[in-house]
Amino acid sequence: YQRRVHGDLQKMAEEGHNTMESASPEKKKKKMTLKEVKELGPIQKYRHYGKFPWKLTLHFLLAIITSVQCMIMIRSTFSHTRAEVRYFYFWFMDPNGTYSDVKYDTYKYFFKMDELRDLVKFSRDNYYSAEENSIEGFINVRKDGDIIPIKGELVFLEDAFDERFPMKFKVTETDLSYFDEEKFNNTVFRDIINRCKEIQLTYVLQSVVEQTDYCSVDCFEWHILQQISFEHFSHAVEKLTIRQQACDYAEKYEWSRHLWIHLLVLLVAGGSAYLSWKYLFDILYITRKEKRGEQHRDRIIENDMAAYAIVQTKNEKYLLESSKGPFKRALEDPVTSPPVKKVQLSSFAKDFKKKLTAKSGYTINKWNVVCLIGNVVQLSGVFIYMFDGKQRLTSTNAFFGLGCFLAWVNIARYLEYSRLHYLMFNTLFTSLPTSARFLTAVMPVFLGYAFLGTALFWKLDRFKTPARAMITEFSLFLGDSVFDIFREVTYEEFWLGQLYLYTFLIMFFTIVQNFFISIIQYTYFSLENLEKKRAKMLDDGKQGGHQQPQQAKNPAEQAKELEQLQKEIIAKNKEWSMKISQLSGIQ
Repeated sequence: YQRRVHGDLQKMAEEGHNTMESASPEKKKKKMTLKEVKELGPIQKYRHYGKFPWKLTLHFLLAIITSVQCMIMIRSTFSHTRAEVRYFYFWFMDPNGTYSDVKYDTYKYFFKMDELRDLVKFSRDNYYSAEENSIEGFINVRKDGDIIPIKGELVFLEDAFDERFPMKFKVTETDLSYFDEEKFNNTVFRDIINRCKEIQLTYVLQSVVEQTDYCSVDCFEWHILQQISFEHFSHAVEKLTIRQQACDYAEKYEWSRHLWIHLLVLLVAGGSAYLSWKYLFDILYITRKEKRGEQHRDRIIENDMAAYAIVQTKNEKYLLESSKGPFKRALEDPVTSPPVKKVQLSSFAKDFKKKLTAKSGYTINKWNVVCLIGNVVQLSGVFIYMFDGKQRLTSTNAFFGLGCFLAWVNIARYLEYSRLHYLMFNTLFTSLPTSARFLTAVMPVFLGYAFLGTALFWKLDRFKTPARAMITEFSLFLGDSVFDIFREVTYEEFWLGQLYLYTFLIMFFTIVQNFFISIIQYTYFSLENLEKKRAKMLDDGKQGGHQQPQQAKNPAEQAKELEQLQKEIIAKNKEWSMKISQLSGIQ
């Protein structure tokens, strides 16, 4: 049996030697293991295996292209949109308002019924005279040659509907409907207001864009929803909701404008998605291959173990028979062999099954998932832009912005191969469980302060709802607008306001905030010290072969070190001899 095994090994060695000699250097190509595929960075793979970092290149290119895409959309759409929105706030809300680029009021309050009638009359006149009076040159949408009238709707309170007042109505050039004082006097109009939750008026206008402007289409259609709410009973509140889309007959400026950037995003995002899926299938293929190889080796070991057990049984039988004759001395000095043990499956096969079932991260990289989600968002934004005839800008802009965000976040995956540069993400992931537990303990107190503030200072706009109270408390927690909030609260309730604010600031700004900072700071310094120790150990290992000569030691210390070294060598030799004996027994 030993001769057969020796012959097989020699034959395998000769075949391997002949194969290596016959293979040319050009055809030899090193293959990466599963560990190298997962842990080596793109630059390391390029240095050791000559694999060009296509994924790294595409991801950097994708981040730059999506940023350019967002900037182009801002230039082509948002500047034009902001200018149009100023028109609508002037026409349909407040002609005396000053609407700048930074901020303007989105609500207007009315306390008299005559003010509401004047608002609707002013809005109606502006709508029907838009083609004549506007500098922009708005166009009224027409049907059968007539301007589409203003559509109105009464939103009644529950169980307050009255058949005398139809829900749907129209405001024309000559008829103000419910806002006409001659048809509906103040008594009837007040009855309508008391029954309604709000009144909605919808205006539809179009604006033609010159080809010199950098827009995606030559015509936009605007739907302006004028909402007059009566929920506060004592006064009415007006709010505008503006929606923009392309006209039905609009011509898209494709090749002459910026379709090229969307096609470039489509190409690069598609390539990135392909490489991400290829990476996933490569890992699955290598994992399956290594698992199959381990199982094959386990079967060989089990077969050899069975053959060895047969040979050992025959040897013991032969020794027993030969002891009856001139070989009786064999019983006094029996030939023993290493004990036969059942060969267990390799640790790789066990870890593979355990990790594949219990931890999906073994084959699925979290950054790969982020990349795939980003690619789906980027491709969806491009397809919506190219094939959506209405060109609803709110949806396309959301896809473009989210795709750009995920493209830049995905760049952080390459910092993972440099532990010191990846320290911020490690700190966040490590401190997240502790921070979440501490946040869970703090939230009841935070919510209690929010509801208490709403109950005490409901007259103030900052505390009129629990949601606004929580936003105000969060501003205090960050140290923002502390003086303004103090002034408003103490003006309303001096003693209660001071007690409320001081206790909240001591609890959250002084204690809770420092707890959060301490948790993150402790995690950061712990990881930083760990990385420094690891780097030092690696440096010591690299410099172990060529260390600088140290000062001479006395003979006693040298003898002691030599004795300790000899003991370590003897222990290592015993350990390796036991392993070799076990392996030889299996063979």
